[in-house]
Amino acid sequence: MLGVAVFAYLRAVYVREGALPSPGLYLSAGIVWEPWNEGRIATLLAGAWKDYGLELEVANEYKARYVRTGNVWLVVALVSIVVLGFLPSGSKSDTNAGASPAPT
Repeated sequence: MLGVAVFAYLRAVYVREGALPSPGLYLSAGIVWEPWNEGRIATLLAGAWKDYGLELEVANEYKARYVRTGNVWLVVALVSIVVLGFLPSGSKSDTNAGASPAPT
């Protein structure tokens, strides 16, 4: 259980927002090089930021899903460790403590 939690946390760390393409990827080079297209450039940049924001949101949701999974498994592992710590050990010396000694 603890291993699943660690794996989920490592998978969440693997998701990197820096690996996403920059908003400039969504711009058309032909439109940018023409100086009279300022309005179209502004419109494209707004759309590029919107698309970039959507991709960032998807990456963050993916990361949050793994963090939530890791949290659940970590709590389950810790609770099971605590419960197992308070269970009686059931050793043989404890069960024979109440018995009368053998006659000699």
